[in-house]
Amino acid sequence: MTDLIGGQIPILFDVLTGAAGTIRSGAVRALGVTTKSRSLSFPEVPTLAESGLPDYETYTWNAVFGPAGMPRAVVDYLSQELRQVVAEPEVQERLKELSANPIGSTPEELAAQVKSEISRWEPVINGAGLKQQ
Repeated sequence: MTDLIGGQIPILFDVLTGAAGTIRSGAVRALGVTTKSRSLSFPEVPTLAESGLPDYETYTWNAVFGPAGMPRAVVDYLSQELRQVVAEPEVQERLKELSANPIGSTPEELAAQVKSEISRWEPVINGAGLKQQ
């Protein structure tokens, strides 16, 4: 971002949550979002699909993970507490200010998300010849 603002690079792909403040300040201009639909925080910014790259979609997401073998009772307790925090209006508002779409999910929903992401990106990773280290 520093190099973009300073004119050392002409374009940057960055996560919207990190770039939102810089965009709002006018230091940089958002050209498009990579998600399937426009950002609620920046509804004036088109998607890349709208800008001529049909079917283009990529996004970032965050989750809380624990160590393998964590007792199910602990998993359930932490999951419930975290979903309650994410549901708090102040937390929802702050995350939306950062251009995040707060969801809060169960362990099973998160596992399905991880499985879906692995299926989606595995061909890209294998096609690039990348190996896990």
